[in-house]
Amino acid sequence: MSFIDTIKKNKHRSEVNKDLHSGEVYDLWSHLVSRYDVLKKTQIFYSFAHDIEFKLMIKKGLEILEGQIEELEQIMIKYGLVLPDRPPAAPPTTNNLPLFTDEMIYKEILNAIGQFIDTHVRTFRFMWNDDLRPLFIKYIKMELDIYDKWMKYGKLKGWINIPPSSQL
Repeated sequence: MSFIDTIKKNKHRSEVNKDLHSGEVYDLWSHLVSRYDVLKKTQIFYSFAHDIEFKLMIKKGLEILEGQIEELEQIMIKYGLVLPDRPPAAPPTTNNLPLFTDEMIYKEILNAIGQFIDTHVRTFRFMWNDDLRPLFIKYIKMELDIYDKWMKYGKLKGWINIPPSSQL
């Protein structure tokens, strides 16, 4: 038994894992709002994407977003928090005007993934609740894995600006 487990065993659960502090409430709420916003934007990007492989990648991202949204909503309900307004369930429709190129959509999504890595890490650093920290560890790992896959895909498509070599 670890040192932490020994201490936990000697304390009541309410002493070990108290209610959420205001920062944790805000982080959960803002994560959910951000996920709602990214879901709407990704649905729009999906409707404008052309390449079949690329659309499959975006679709997988939509599934991950929807899963995280469901998870965050359940956690907020568990703690009795007010949920933000959910975006419409139906994805936006379009006549598929060529407003967006697949490369532009790719770069927007890659940038958003990178921003969420930072957001998850920052949230994890200030999360005191022992039950919630593992959630953000999971989100960090997922986001890093997704970022890695998107970088590889972007290189294959020629959508990544490769920095110059250091060799003269």
